[in-house]
Amino acid sequence: MNWVDRMSHLFENAPNEDREKYPFVRQNTSDAVCSDFYPSFKDNLYKVMNYTFDVDEKYLKLLKLDAAGIKNLTENDSNSSYPVIATAASSNHYHEIQGLIRDYHRNLLPIYPGMKLIFYDLGMTIQQIIQMNKHCKCEIRRFPFYIFPRHIRIIKGYGWKPLIIQLLLLEFDFVMWADASVRFNGNPLDKLFKGANEIGVQAVPGWGSIAVRTNARTFTALGEQACLFDYPEFEATWMAFKRSEFTLTAVMRPWILCALQYGCMDFKKSKIHLRCPLGREQKFGSCHRFDQSVIGILLTRLFNYKSHLCQFIVNGIGDIKRDEYVVYFPES
Repeated sequence: MNWVDRMSHLFENAPNEDREKYPFVRQNTSDAVCSDFYPSFKDNLYKVMNYTFDVDEKYLKLLKLDAAGIKNLTENDSNSSYPVIATAASSNHYHEIQGLIRDYHRNLLPIYPGMKLIFYDLGMTIQQIIQMNKHCKCEIRRFPFYIFPRHIRIIKGYGWKPLIIQLLLLEFDFVMWADASVRFNGNPLDKLFKGANEIGVQAVPGWGSIAVRTNARTFTALGEQACLFDYPEFEATWMAFKRSEFTLTAVMRPWILCALQYGCMDFKKSKIHLRCPLGREQKFGSCHRFDQSVIGILLTRLFNYKSHLCQFIVNGIGDIKRDEYVVYFPES
């Protein structure tokens, strides 16, 4: 059975949405005339695979997301029992990232002694990197902005995040992304790992509407209707990716291509769309969530009414503490 048939079989035989635990209901009342998702997994998959982008082929070859590269990466894949952790930060998140590192040391390594943490420097100061080298017990890498289009250097454009994940999927068959704000409480992550191994991707369900929190330019670039995505978003804060033909072809490739094409994930004056309004001020395209907007569109198009297949719940295994000021390194 090829990967398309396997994923289709898995989807078709999965239970319908548990609406109490995984609500998949429209978030707003809209007068927009809107179609629905295709009834079959294959049709929604082909929709994603037929998104068109204006990106130099050299980037697909570099990241092994062309047909030959995907075949090469997945021909003799290993089966790691747990992932490498990927994270990144610039200087303004120096104390926030210390909370993640503390929990990695205290709460993850005792359970998974061989678990590796790879930190990508997005613009730390020299002194901060000295302290990271002394105390992180992780591998530190400088993100290679210079090999990608210039707009990727815009930190708040977030194109670097899917690129980091794909760069690591070139080396490792299992990658867990964690923003600097992610906290681990010491409980095993085995259920999350199992879901990622079975489906290929796992993300945290959010509560804001994808249609409200995604700029119209992104929907236009992908050839999608905003009104079709008036459903809960996926948070790009904490995710897991298992390298497979499905994950590379249907998730990473379009996510990366959208990041690389200026005007898809990021665009001119995008910063003015960072703040999301509340209550009656909300309307489609009210704000923009960049990498999170695009991964939400992809996973919702692919899994829609059975999106529980690619979701995991943070409660019980950790927390998200944005902007938490943590002093873990002795010299901080």
